[in-house]
Amino acid sequence: MTESFASLKIIIIVDGWTHNLFHECLSSSLLPEIQHEFIDHGILFSRVVSSFPSVSLSSHASILTGMNQNGHGIPGHRWMQLSHGISRNYIGASVRYLNNDIYSKSKTIFEFYNNKDTYSIQCLVNKGAKRKIRILTTNSERLLRITSDIACKNPDSLIVAWLPKGDGISHLYGPQSKEMQKEMIRTSRGLGEFAKKLRIAGLFKKSKILITSDHGQKEVKYHWNLAIPFRMMGYKVKVNSGKIKDCDVNIFTNGDSSAFIYFNNELFSKDHKYIILKNLANYKEVGLIFYRYDDFTHYIFSRSGISRITCNSEDINYCIRYEIQDGSDPLKILNNQRRYLIIDNLREKSIEGYYPDILHQYITSYVPGRSPDTIVTSSDKYHFGLAPRLGWRLGYHRGSHGGPSQEEMIFNSIIVNGSESKVCKELVRSKDLLHIFQEN
Repeated sequence: MTESFASLKIIIIVDGWTHNLFHECLSSSLLPEIQHEFIDHGILFSRVVSSFPSVSLSSHASILTGMNQNGHGIPGHRWMQLSHGISRNYIGASVRYLNNDIYSKSKTIFEFYNNKDTYSIQCLVNKGAKRKIRILTTNSERLLRITSDIACKNPDSLIVAWLPKGDGISHLYGPQSKEMQKEMIRTSRGLGEFAKKLRIAGLFKKSKILITSDHGQKEVKYHWNLAIPFRMMGYKVKVNSGKIKDCDVNIFTNGDSSAFIYFNNELFSKDHKYIILKNLANYKEVGLIFYRYDDFTHYIFSRSGISRITCNSEDINYCIRYEIQDGSDPLKILNNQRRYLIIDNLREKSIEGYYPDILHQYITSYVPGRSPDTIVTSSDKYHFGLAPRLGWRLGYHRGSHGGPSQEEMIFNSIIVNGSESKVCKELVRSKDLLHIFQEN
């Protein structure tokens, strides 16, 4: 990363803003402050793809380090490491370990700018920040007022602020709900006041600002307990449990739309797991199953068919063969006329299909010793949460994320640098936002 001329650098992460609703609000002139103060003075990236699973904390770690999970070490919200007998639940008490769990070699933007005053406002990923500010509020307008006040008092600083409220509203009422629309409007109004304060202080044109979401959400209506099929087979199963010993199968949900499956390898051979997962894919509640058979071979299961990923070397970023093994392609990249695909550099090439950039995002999500060999995602309208959230109980449509769908993976980012308005419609990976932020 290279140092840019702007002395004040600000990153604002608005959690869980679904790209469809954002663009609908923009086109309906419901977000005038975002349009006139930010998009008209910077670059709108309309197709940023999240890490997979598409959950906040691994995505935040990617945005703030410029690395995928295999670089920074945070595979998802919940994971386990059998070799050390530990489990992590960042939605719970284990969040206190989050920054220590990020690899020490992986520099966050706070550590990159260690010559500046660095502020983290509400951020859970704050490794290296000199000032960590936590306030008992999720109100986006208030958090933006605090951010602008700190910026005006510290014009040569780096500030990263997290606005978590949108994600909670989207879970509760749904990603396309009127409630979520109102939250976007309130946040836009807060961003307008934020920009006004910087202008009055003479800082706006001297600032580099990144406003970004971290993932989207899909609308869901039905809950399904992923432990059911394993218990029907007679296995002892635990879900999101800190007690990971003496168990046949451990399940850890991520964002509700995906789950890590950890098998007791003393009971399950590779081929045994293959048979179980092939059968599991036939459940209507299951969308895709990703199975890391070994370092060089992966399988993807769905109700429609099975595909295989073959890696030609240990550096699986460079060259892979993707082919249909049975039925039709689960990822909908291939068809009967094209049964295989050779990708000579997966790191550089984004393979467009029904699921955005999923081959790259899946391959680079693997963290040795932490990630499982199996990731299961839910089908449309379903989620794997342990219990329906309050909004679902009251009959509301509600949102979920963690899976590989367009709704969950694609979001928007704006980089403000005082230049003329520009729209980038090319797919951009979330891990690259930091580098683009530094260079533009």
